[in-house]
Amino acid sequence: MKAFLIRQGDVLIRSIDAIPVDAHPLDCKGVATLALGEATGHHHAIYSDKVRAFGASDRDTLCSFFIAEEPISLAHQEHTALEIPKGTHEVVRQRTYVAGVAKRVVD
Repeated sequence: MKAFLIRQGDVLIRSIDAIPVDAHPLDCKGVATLALGEATGHHHAIYSDKVRAFGASDRDTLCSFFIAEEPISLAHQEHTALEIPKGTHEVVRQRTYVAGVAKRVVD
């Protein structure tokens, strides 16, 4: 598998070998929402029936992992859509450190 890493605002997507065994399937009905905007209501989402989404209780993302059965696009109202290749991926919310304290990046 070729490594893949991309960032859109406060969301980082990276390729992984497999979905963790403790992740649970999500019923996304053609829309996998990865993260919601805190101030504007905008969101990072994948609009496709070719995505299987998974959640994880220890994550602060709506969709923590996904399998793209074909190349797909990651959409956001304030960012350019990004192409994501077919494969298995992890969703990570970006963090910043201020005075040694981790804080989630707000988009």
